[in-house]
Order: sequence, then C-alpha cells, then structure tokens
Amino acid sequence: MSPPLDEILFQDQIREFLDMIGFDDVPRWGLNREVLSLGGQEIDAFARSDDLYITVDAKTATSLRGRGRGVQSQLRLINGYRQRVIQEIRRRYQPTQGYRDCLFVFWTKDKKILPAHQRLATELGIALRDDFDLRYCKEAYRILENREIVKNSFLKDISLQLNRTVFREGVGIDVEAIRTRIGNRRFYTFLIEARHLLKFAYIFRVETNNILASYQRLLNKNKIRNIRRYLRERSGFFANNILVATDENLRLDREDESRTVVSGNLRLPDKPAYLEILDGQHRLLAYSNQTDLMNHCLCVTVVSNLNQTERAKLFVVVNREQTKVPPYLLWDLYTLIEPNSPRGRISSFVQTLNNDGPFKDLIRIPRVRSSLAFLSFTNLCLALHNRTHLHRRYGGRDAFPNVVRSFFQVVKEDSVLGEDWTRSVRNKGRQGFVCTNNALSIQLYLLSRILRQVDFPNNEEIDAWRRNLRRQMVQPFRRYLNDNRDAENPEDPYGALRRATTNEGARREAAGMIFTNMTH
Repeated sequence: MSPPLDEILFQDQIREFLDMIGFDDVPRWGLNREVLSLGGQEIDAFARSDDLYITVDAKTATSLRGRGRGVQSQLRLINGYRQRVIQEIRRRYQPTQGYRDCLFVFWTKDKKILPAHQRLATELGIALRDDFDLRYCKEAYRILENREIVKNSFLKDISLQLNRTVFREGVGIDVEAIRTRIGNRRFYTFLIEARHLLKFAYIFRVETNNILASYQRLLNKNKIRNIRRYLRERSGFFANNILVATDENLRLDREDESRTVVSGNLRLPDKPAYLEILDGQHRLLAYSNQTDLMNHCLCVTVVSNLNQTERAKLFVVVNREQTKVPPYLLWDLYTLIEPNSPRGRISSFVQTLNNDGPFKDLIRIPRVRSSLAFLSFTNLCLALHNRTHLHRRYGGRDAFPNVVRSFFQVVKEDSVLGEDWTRSVRNKGRQGFVCTNNALSIQLYLLSRILRQVDFPNNEEIDAWRRNLRRQMVQPFRRYLNDNRDAENPEDPYGALRRATTNEGARREAAGMIFTNMTH
C-alpha cells in the first residue's frame, strides 16, 4: 500500500530539514524522491553524522488511521525492526564510515502525543518528535543561519529524551577562570570566544522538550536582529555575564578548598551542547552567523551542582526579578519549583482543566501540543489567583474541581450560550464572546459572587447545584448578551462586547450586572 500524499510530503520535509542542517546520506526528496530500504524495512528518513546514524519513521494522523494503528503500536513496530536495520547499517556503512550508534525517531504530524506515548517511547529508547518541532527547527535555522548550532540542538533534544550521549568529545579547551563557592555550589567565571561558546551551549527549550524541567522560550527573531545590529553598527559588546549550568565535573588545575575565591586554569570539555543557558541566550545566539565577530570574548559564569529543579528556580529568580519573561513560562514552572504554594496549586489545577470537560485541549499550556488551543493559561491562573481569589477561598475543598467544571459546563450546554461558545472556539477567540479570555474572567468573577451567597456543594450535591445554577444563572447571562448584541453583524455579534471588556474593571462590572439579575 502506497503512503498517502500528506505522509509523503511530511517525510520529504523532514528529509529536506536533515539535509539543510548538514547531515550526510539523506535520501532525496521531491520529484526525484529516493526509496531507502534497510534490513527489508522502508525508511522514511535517514541521516548520518560521521559514525552516528538516525532513522526516522514519519507518520501523519491520517496515515496512522488508515493503517489502523496508534502511536503505541507504531512504536512497537519500530522496536521490532530495529535490530535488522542496525545490522544493515553496520554492513553497508561501517567499513568506510564507522559505527558508533543509531538513533531511532518516531516523527508525527497532527497527532497528539500523550504521557502514555512518552512513557513507552522512553522504555523502548525511541525519540518522539512532532510537526511543531520540525517547524521550530526550520524557523531557528532561518533566524540563526548556522547549521552547526541547529544540528547540535536537534541532537541534544534527542539525547535528552533518550538519556544517552550522542556527541564525541575532543581534547578540551583551557581558559583562565575564577572559582568561588556559596555553600556547596561552585561558580566558575571566565572569558571565552563566541565561536567556542556557541558550540558548547544549549537551550533547554520548553516548546521542544516534553520534559517537566525545561523552561526556556522560543527565539525572539526581532531581539536577535536588534542585537546583531548593535554588534555591527555600534561596535557593541556585552559586559554582563551569560549564566549557564552544567553537569560536567569542572575543576581548576590548582584548587584550594580552604579558600573561597581561587583563580587558575580551567579545562573545558570540547564537545557540543553541555553548557545549559539560564540567562543570555539571545546575546549569545546573535553571534550565530557573524563569522567576523566570532573572536569576541564573552564573560560566562558556570554554576555546578544544580539539579533541574534548582536550575528552573534560578531561571525564575533571574527572569522574574531582572528580565521580563512571558508569564506563562513562570506559571508553568510554579508546579515544579513551588508545587505546594498557591501559585503552584493553581497552575496544576488549570492544567488539569485542559485534560477533560469544557476546556479540553483549549488552553495554551507549555509542553501540551494542541491545534485547538487558544485560551490564555496566564489569564486563567491570574483570574483564579489574585483577581477573584476563588482558589484561595475554595481550592482546598474536594469538590472545587467539580464546581468549576460544572459551572462552565452549564454555560456550554445552554443552546444560546453554547452557540456562541462554539463560535468562540471555532474562531479561536477572534470572534464570539462566551469562550474567550475576557468572558472567562467575567464568568469566574460571577462564580465567585455566586459561591459567596450559597453553601459550597460537596461532590454528592453537584448535580443538584448544577440544576439550580442552570435555573438561576442562564437567563440573566442570556439577557446580558442580548443587550450587547450587534444585530448587524451576525457572524460576530459580540465583537464590540469582547473589545469593551479588556480591563478588569469592565469585567467585574459585567459580572455584577449578571449577578444582580439572578434570582436567589
């Protein structure tokens, strides 16, 4: 059975990308498309970097359905033919190119990767990539214009998923460094040329790692462009440190444990992607295609003995106190660094809202890939936290998740309100009102006022509470919408209302109007 067209196009995109970032022996794509078979198995995409090999099984959601398979069955299929493929690679390539390792990748398109899929892939030693990763890597190459950096980043992401080493190590590079200690932490500060640091550094990026401790955000191409302009047009330089962490056992050639501050020679390993950037990624990556500036020396501080949770905490401290970072990343990390704090519990709660019920797959949450997502993770967290104080008042009660889901389910199930809910979802908040960021804040204000007027229901009372809510709240909410309806714009009758409720004062006022018209 020949593969469907969308699968062939997806495989060709992967082949083109692997060739673009400098891998060898990538099968041809497009009109002269090459069919590659190894060990009797047709290989969708293949690549070699010296004596390291990559085989890719690339499937779309459509092609998986057509074969009657899911992600797990496809992973087991890959595992079943793995040894035959390795034997054929050894026979074909080892005599001339050598053989160190072969990485197996399952690359999907339009298919949601679930935790169960990740667990099985980890168990089998197969890396998972999706079409978001492909788009991100291509965009990174377009911005950075540096094959080596994108290739190293791609391999590092795979090595993190597989928990194995994929890079060779060279002799090492010596730098003069100062070492200091705070507790059991060691800090090494030194100057290093940009060309070396670009090779040694990597970004533990939240969007391309479905791993809890990842935290960095996507590249800001405008920021990189502006830094490059500063470097070139103004003979710019950076005097502040780039902050990194490492698992390498770094030591000076003349350590003196009795002294807090010591200077000496520091041997840095010569291998890619082992210094994890905590602060300064754009400053460094701006050098990526500036070949005549690669000898610029950058000041680096390396922190050793930090586990992933501690690195995430340091990232939050640096960026919350010094540099503005997208709030959704900070909220996401609270589940890791402050799991028992109010912010940590709210973050975890909003993430569970996205798993099922009226908000399933609609909230933009880091590490959760959904083509449906458009609602603001930050907006919902803030609404529950310091705007309505709902979570502070009621979050510790067993029925709280049921109460919140039931409230919004009542809204969604009503014929009138539900029609606009569907409109909002279909247009991802660009039309409609009921299921938009502004309207959800209004509804949470309304829920807060309702709960202060009634006894908080337990789980056994939820059905009765929901029926009572339907009777009391739906008609006032309908009237509020009708009073603000634009009859001349049937496709987006509440566009003016959506724009009029962009501030918290307007949202509280709207909730108060609906609440005043309710019967109690």
